[in-house]
Amino acid sequence: MIIDVHSHILPGIDDGAQDWDTSMQMLVQSSKEGVQKVVATPHYYPWRANAPVDTIRLLCQEAMERLRADYDIDMDIYPGQEVLYGMGVLEDLKAGKILTLADSRYVLVEFMPDETFSVLYHAVRELMSAGYIPVLAHVERYDCLQQMDNFHSLKAGGALFQMNASAVSGGILSRKSRWSKKILKAGLIDYIASDMHNLTSRGPCTKEKIELIQKVLESEYLEKLLYVNPGKILEDV
Repeated sequence: MIIDVHSHILPGIDDGAQDWDTSMQMLVQSSKEGVQKVVATPHYYPWRANAPVDTIRLLCQEAMERLRADYDIDMDIYPGQEVLYGMGVLEDLKAGKILTLADSRYVLVEFMPDETFSVLYHAVRELMSAGYIPVLAHVERYDCLQQMDNFHSLKAGGALFQMNASAVSGGILSRKSRWSKKILKAGLIDYIASDMHNLTSRGPCTKEKIELIQKVLESEYLEKLLYVNPGKILEDV
């Protein structure tokens, strides 16, 4: 079983699924690939209007009902958000204007790819001090984490790391793919997730993607990345 903690499957509220048909097809395909639980994580941007948290909760409920009624698929879908960290984010989290992952202490947080390490470090410290557990989304994208000292500093500071399932699929000539495999082999990643936005270029976790990851990992660690560690988010432990 796979628990996917990063997805953009709710229709019409960010750059993910644009309608219910696409949303359902993404979830149906995910189910065929072994995914049984999904956290919906539409984007939150500090500088613009975002979907209200109540809307996100209602869409998660409707998605589950549609899957059961139309496709006979029983899948748990939890509310969350992918939060671009910036001014006012911590205050909005405390006020309940931003969703954590499945109403836990875990917060899926992202940054611009060229953001400085000092900004990431400050964000992790700020979230930890406020009682949250920061989960850095798609860590393969951040330039500053190519330096291993920076990566280890965030890890020591309490940050957890999510890598996209597609990160290792670039082949031997891909710098991102090589780095992703190195970090996985070192045991530094906590979650593998889809970050799915559509059915094509940014699709669900597939067996092919998982098999590429499995080539560089022991099966016990892969189970932690796909099921055990995500399960701790859902249980808030």
